[in-house]
Amino acid sequence: MSNEDSPTFIVLTIDGINSFMLGLYGNTTLETSAFDRIAAGGITFDFAFSHSCELKASLHKLLEVGEADSITRCVAGRSMMVTDCAVATECAREAQFESIVDLSDQATGNRIANNIGETRAASFFSTALESVEPLQPGDLLWCHFSGLNQQWDAPLEFRNRFVGPDDPEAYDRLEPPHQAFDAEVDDPDLLVSIQAALTAQVAVIDQLLEVFLDFIEQHPVASQAHLVVTSPRGYSLGSDGQIGIGQSLTSESVHVPLLVSVSGQARWANLRSHCLVQNSLVVSLIDRLSEAASESGQEFLDRHCAVFMDDQTRPIFLAGAKEHAIQNRFWKLVRHAHEDGEVSWRLYVKPDDRWDANDVSTRCPQVVEELGELIGNAQQIR
Repeated sequence: MSNEDSPTFIVLTIDGINSFMLGLYGNTTLETSAFDRIAAGGITFDFAFSHSCELKASLHKLLEVGEADSITRCVAGRSMMVTDCAVATECAREAQFESIVDLSDQATGNRIANNIGETRAASFFSTALESVEPLQPGDLLWCHFSGLNQQWDAPLEFRNRFVGPDDPEAYDRLEPPHQAFDAEVDDPDLLVSIQAALTAQVAVIDQLLEVFLDFIEQHPVASQAHLVVTSPRGYSLGSDGQIGIGQSLTSESVHVPLLVSVSGQARWANLRSHCLVQNSLVVSLIDRLSEAASESGQEFLDRHCAVFMDDQTRPIFLAGAKEHAIQNRFWKLVRHAHEDGEVSWRLYVKPDDRWDANDVSTRCPQVVEELGELIGNAQQIR
């Protein structure tokens, strides 16, 4: 198969965005029209999880760094990475991307932006647009934006939109909040204040993503590209006693959006999958779509679309610096290794306990034992 007949892929990963922040996943505070637009043209995975709350580990899994079927080996054309994140740049080198646009050393402002055009997100998407321009059939363009892991520079105007009449003022600092939070002791107004600023950051990203999508639609090659949008991890807003990015394996930190828009496939449009998946399926999906193009196989695509729409019973495994977890359709078990060598467990009922709020480990010791053995076996395999 020549490159001219090969599919083109655009992947966008945004650090810190979890599924609870987007309108298409049920957030009523913010309309995220650009994300909705992508979902309308493809599959929305309702239960997609990142591999880890640690950025490097998650990106390694997304890119299949070190594996025989790494992301760069699945495409017929060039592989290009655009990122403003040093960790992503390192991972792209390890994954052997042919070209890398590294914006991690770009000058950053020392104040909150006056308008959307002054934001770090605007600078990133501007460069991303320039990288779309030379796309050819068979190419892979991966754009990784530091998102909520960098300066929160959304204009105050944006932040104030999400402050109610009786709410505290929006968080007005440039540095992303990163601290412990005890719901029984700390002031709940802190979460309200941070939530307004966080929502403003997502609003800025959504508006710029809209411009990005408009540009793609006008491009002769990019308009025919398969588009994937996801996040390597989420942002925790008080769950498990933490505020910040990459804190733990609770849902806020690992339940991420996964939107897949398959060009030219009407049957893949405006669908929702309730399968329990990890967003690292991006690699296998790209590989399958590349194979389907060589086979000209509508039946091939339909078969895999059906797989994504069916319930799957196999569990997923999550990993962090101090925690490991297993989740299936009914349970989520988290193993936490303490500095003194002790181990504790947290067990949540799924899908009812969406926020991992109610630990039932002491009431279901047999479930803890059975799933704990699976976590141990998975660690040994790795």
